[in-house]
Amino acid sequence: MENYTILLNPHSFLGNKIKRKFLILNTRFNEIMKKDDMHNVIQKSLSKNQNRFIVVGGDGTINNYINCLMAIDKKKRDKIISGFIPAGRANDFCGYSLKSNSIQEIKNAFESKKPSGLDIIKVNGKYFATGGGIGLVSDVVSYVHRLTRSEVEKFLIKLLGRNIYIFSVLKNMVIGYKGVSSVKINDKILDGEYMAVCVNNQSTIGRKFKICPDADNSDGEINICIINKPKSLLGDIEIFRKILEGQHIGMKGMNFIKGKSFVIKTKEKIPFTADGEILSVSDRFEIEVLHKELRIIIP
Repeated sequence: MENYTILLNPHSFLGNKIKRKFLILNTRFNEIMKKDDMHNVIQKSLSKNQNRFIVVGGDGTINNYINCLMAIDKKKRDKIISGFIPAGRANDFCGYSLKSNSIQEIKNAFESKKPSGLDIIKVNGKYFATGGGIGLVSDVVSYVHRLTRSEVEKFLIKLLGRNIYIFSVLKNMVIGYKGVSSVKINDKILDGEYMAVCVNNQSTIGRKFKICPDADNSDGEINICIINKPKSLLGDIEIFRKILEGQHIGMKGMNFIKGKSFVIKTKEKIPFTADGEILSVSDRFEIEVLHKELRIIIP
């Protein structure tokens, strides 16, 4: 009898392709058609003493999985071991943390390797594994989420594929974005205009944006990058280019801070996004790192 449970999101970028492969190979899996399905399948598996899970999906699917885990009693949660197969567009978590996308290698690793502990970050009662923040980073995610309303937009998503986030950044820069103004981080008041305040658990988000190059998702620290808002489109494009090249450290208008917890306050209620999902809408964001809370298997 199999001692692991596969959770597959067929709506993810490569979900149906992997589903067809599983069907050909007679691999048993559970389809996660809506968010509640994740919770229900996990609880059913745990009731059968199955505490190994393989999650197939993108960063949003993994975010749903992590938030379901965090709702479980800690004693039970500490026995859970997770494996992941990337099936999204950006695959930020898998691209940074994993070395393989072979399900057979993950199965073998369950038997032959010890799990590794990775940090997760909590913001206003929600959890995430990769990175995100407020300002332009939220505008980008919101725009991508809206690109499903018409057949033209669906075609655009299909055409751009994994480059959709780069397109979204550039589009927001061209048409104009609001950014964030007068931010307070802990006791420090930042009285100015900012492109974004990025809160990262790892170096890269959006597949190609190496926002916090020194971030490590096992060091027990949160990395924040505060980006001043340029006064022109050319200034926006220059920051965009520098971040893609990983050459923005030391650049004027860039500030980096680290810590185990932060409180970010804004003048008005705005969305905080991470793992490609909108996690909270507020004017106060309480953020803390949970050190090595997620136990994963790395093939």
